[in-house]
Amino acid sequence: MEFHAIPRTWNPAGNRFGLEGADEPLVAFLLIFVTSDARHDDEVTQTYKTILARVEKEAKKRRLYHPFLFANYVAQWQGVFGSYGDANRKSLAEVANVYDLERTFQCLQPGSFKISSMDRARQSKV
Repeated sequence: MEFHAIPRTWNPAGNRFGLEGADEPLVAFLLIFVTSDARHDDEVTQTYKTILARVEKEAKKRRLYHPFLFANYVAQWQGVFGSYGDANRKSLAEVANVYDLERTFQCLQPGSFKISSMDRARQSKV
């Protein structure tokens, strides 16, 4: 389990992470479970989800919750782009529409987080 401070910028409105509403410093929370036996994968994932739900619930209760998810620390089932806010998500999709016309980074780049997976309108244009 690790905690890391997320530095503030002079102009939080100038970033793509949706940090405009963050009046206080943020802390990224990394939780890692590892098992050598694939039979336990579902149980480990469910435990992970349960712990994160409890942390989120407590943060909301204390009015400390912020939806931002740090991409390096999230699981494949978490919506990292959704945590950036609707306007930033739309802007990222528009950039991809202009600079990734062949969808190289959407189709050939390995990994879980693809702008195309959260932008269904883009898929209908291709």
